[in-house]
Amino acid sequence: VPNALARAIDLVENGDLSGGTLAFEEAAELHPQDVRTWLGLAAVRHRRGEDPMAVDAFARAASIYVNQDQGLKAIAVYKQATRIAPMRDDLALELATQYRNHGLATEAVEQLLSAVSARASRGESLDCLSVIQTTLELDNDNLGDRVRLAESFSARGRIAEAMEVFREVI
Repeated sequence: VPNALARAIDLVENGDLSGGTLAFEEAAELHPQDVRTWLGLAAVRHRRGEDPMAVDAFARAASIYVNQDQGLKAIAVYKQATRIAPMRDDLALELATQYRNHGLATEAVEQLLSAVSARASRGESLDCLSVIQTTLELDNDNLGDRVRLAESFSARGRIAEAMEVFREVI
């Protein structure tokens, strides 16, 4: 364990969350690819109620796992992040990608739909179209998603495409 990380852990274990946060930040600067540092920083920030920064640290740790071809560990970390920030569609999309890479289509679809909901709640319906199409690639028989796709085409004035999808549903 790098000295900076050991010092951060020691501070947190002794109840000094502020000092621990600073020490984790220092450790992250010194060892930016050390996933343990980012996980520790995320945990202490979450304990301090700094959830947006905690989620960012979790996302950084997950991306390190992805880069190390440790997708299952990335899934676990992305799940932690999405529990804290369920409206972060970027995290839901990353989690969906990891699920898809591991052959977990049902879980991938669930995360894609979560991303659609998050984007729609912010009025970003244009991006929803590509997410719905990806969902259908994973679950081609999902009639609800097919109807959503047709409605999205229709809302954008793409009537011929909407009619084609409605025909497929029928």
